[in-house]
This record gives sequence, C-alpha cells and structure tokens, in this order.
Amino acid sequence: MLQPLPLWAADTVLLPETQAILHPKKPADQAFFRDALARQLPFGVLWQQKTGSLARVGVRATVVALKTYRDGRMEADIQGDERFKLVELSTARPLLTGRVTFLRDEADLLAHDNLLVQAQALLERYQHLAQDLDPAFGRDLPETDGVASWAYHAVNLLMMGHEARQDLLEQNSFKARVIKIIDALRQETASLDFLLNHGQTPPRRQAIRLN
Repeated sequence: MLQPLPLWAADTVLLPETQAILHPKKPADQAFFRDALARQLPFGVLWQQKTGSLARVGVRATVVALKTYRDGRMEADIQGDERFKLVELSTARPLLTGRVTFLRDEADLLAHDNLLVQAQALLERYQHLAQDLDPAFGRDLPETDGVASWAYHAVNLLMMGHEARQDLLEQNSFKARVIKIIDALRQETASLDFLLNHGQTPPRRQAIRLN
C-alpha cells in the first residue's frame, strides 16, 4: 500500500536507527522543520547525488532537536526510522512529496551466526586501530537490538562514501549487508594497520577505497 510522505533531498545517506544533522537554509524549509519538531511529523530523507538525481530508497525520519543561530542558520538533528522505496514523486508543492512503500528486511542471519561474529570481531579491531592512530576517535557502538540495528551503527563508524552507504541501505538481506560490511572492515583495518606501521597509507589505498 502506497503512503504519502513529505521528502527531504539530503547530501548525505541517512541510515535507520542512526542520527544525522541537516542544514535547511530557505525560510520555507526551516518552517517545515520547526513544524515537524513541534508536531513530531515524520518525513522521508533521500540522498541527492551531485548530478541532482534522487536515490529511490530512503529512510523515514523525525526531528529530535533544532538549533538556530543569529545569522539565520539552522541545524536539524534527525533520527532515522524505517526504510522506504519511492514510487511516485511530486514537486507541485513548495516541498517535495512522494508516495512510498515501506521495505521489510529479510531476516536471513541469526544473532550468533559465524558471519556476524566475524564482522563484530573485525569492527572491534578497527576501533582499536583507529584509537591507536588517534586517541580522540573514541566512538563506540551504541547498544543495539538485533542484527539490523548493529549493521547500521557499524556502517556509521566506518569512513564509507555515500554510494557505498546507499548500496547497503538498499540491501534487503541482513546477510548481504553484513558481507559488505566485512569487506569494508577488512579494507579499513588493512589501511589503518599499514598506516600505524609505516606512517603512510598503502599505495593501493585509492583502488580499494569505498566511495
């Protein structure tokens, strides 16, 4: 069943159960965010590529806090919720609106599956290496409830490009998502390990970087 949803075109990829900061500039956009906070209205966040095209899979979000500055700038802290697929897009109103269908994950990976245990071990090593390189790194994985939540928060700790984050967001399979996270963690830990031991990034860094 299609559902109407106000949409926000963002320059970042929001993930479910994670937070991000948006910077609405136009008066109409800022008014929308004030109303969304006051009434706790959900809206959809879609990644807008540099070409101007919108991703077709996004995340429903709510505003959790607003900060305004004397020079007119606004920061909106938002919290991601469910994934959705954009089916119809309308630009008739000042703000984008669309008709969407919400996506279900394929629960094809158990909490104690060896694949997930491997991913968790790699993430722990990545965090240790990052903190050895920069003690200020200090980002810990928040307490999570289930495989899906762990995967999204793990991605948030990694230095992944927008395309890689969007690719993970579009995966319906828990297993496929975790496999991609393992690949990214292997690349990142190898690069951090090389950097710690040799004081520079490996020559193949650009070739393996997820952008």
